[in-house]
Amino acid sequence: MSHRSRQPRVAVAGVRPQGDRRDAGFILVIVISVLSLLALVAVIFAKIARSHTQAVSAAVASAVAEQLADAGIQLAVLDLVAGHGDGAHRRRFALNGSALDCHAGDGYTLRIAVQDEAGKVDLNAADEPLLRALLFGLGLGGQDGPTAGRIMDFRDADSAVRPDGAERDEYLAASRPRGPKNGPFEVLEELHQVLGFKAADVALLRPYVTVYSGERGIDPTSASAELIAILRRGASQLSPASTDQGSPASGTDASGPIPQPFTGASGRRFFSVSAQARSLNAAFVREAVVEVRPSRTAPYVLWRWHRGRMPAQPGPAPAGSLPSCW
Repeated sequence: MSHRSRQPRVAVAGVRPQGDRRDAGFILVIVISVLSLLALVAVIFAKIARSHTQAVSAAVASAVAEQLADAGIQLAVLDLVAGHGDGAHRRRFALNGSALDCHAGDGYTLRIAVQDEAGKVDLNAADEPLLRALLFGLGLGGQDGPTAGRIMDFRDADSAVRPDGAERDEYLAASRPRGPKNGPFEVLEELHQVLGFKAADVALLRPYVTVYSGERGIDPTSASAELIAILRRGASQLSPASTDQGSPASGTDASGPIPQPFTGASGRRFFSVSAQARSLNAAFVREAVVEVRPSRTAPYVLWRWHRGRMPAQPGPAPAGSLPSCW
């Protein structure tokens, strides 16, 4: 019985065995997969780093805007204190809510507005005709909605119901068990508690009302043009003879004076201040109410300090075209 002897494998120069070629191809696939995975990880890391950088940049820009808005409030307060009792001081900011725009550096702009609270309707002191004119001028007059009687029934201490008012029984019928406050308004937000007042109604009223002046009427020298037009329009709807020379006020007419029954004394004590800071990447609004006092040790008191809502109207012009804030 013969055995065939095995012949040794002879490697030919430049030619790899078939098994080695298969191993090399498999390794190449692994290397390509690993490189692809590393590339994907690098892309994800770059996106995360970019997002983190953008978030940090936005946070820094927002913080700068907040600090600038706070500085804008302080600028206005200093101007108020300097002008209190000093007729020679030239005020930088008007007291009727007109805004002043300026540039604060590094692409930021400030819009600062000061409003004497005596130029608004005081929710606690205003009489019913003034409240009715305000509501009708804003288009809110209606038996089922906001009424002057409901405001007065909310703030007075008695339980007698006015013709268009609401006391405890009316609140209970509307599933409002707390009833009216039967006390003065302390903050404007309490308007939300008055029967018939919706959030949109309160937002519409907010720029024109106050709880600080204590005046039955409005100081015509510090009332905004918008409020004057609203009151003339409301007064003309209630009684055409109550407007100037008995002529009804048009929807946009602010050229005439406040109807005589609605005029009040000058305040120059309580002021609302708004400072709006903007840049291309951030915006912040600070609002405050300040009382100016004839005292050298404590010339002013801050009654409110809060973040405001960004208004819908356009912000200040580009910084390059504005005067410096400082």
